[in-house]
Amino acid sequence: MARRLQLPSMRRRRGPTYRQDWSAYNQAQTHEKDRLLILLAELCAGITEPVREKKPGRKPLPLRDSVFSAVFKIYSTFSARRFMSDLRIAHERGPHLSRAALQTACSTSSTTAELTPDPAILDPAE
Repeated sequence: MARRLQLPSMRRRRGPTYRQDWSAYNQAQTHEKDRLLILLAELCAGITEPVREKKPGRKPLPLRDSVFSAVFKIYSTFSARRFMSDLRIAHERGPHLSRAALQTACSTSSTTAELTPDPAILDPAE
């Protein structure tokens, strides 16, 4: 008679489980964006405006507004079009923005010279 091959047990070992404080979890999740706006506004308040030469046309968006908009846009994971309502709400609700940004300002602010890091700072070899 042929011997049967005995396979090792395939039971999955379970890790430790932890109790969830659902009340605190729910509270944090339902107020997350409100708290983010306050924290982000406080962080951006420390940004100093660079000296800009006067040019004809529309005034550029303040640097702190550009940073606020860009970070909030990335946090939202929305497209620029869908994100604009969140940005308008942030502007209406509090002192987060000096003025509501245009849709294109959110996507082009990350390419401005003020927000582009100096390559010498980024290269640890130097």
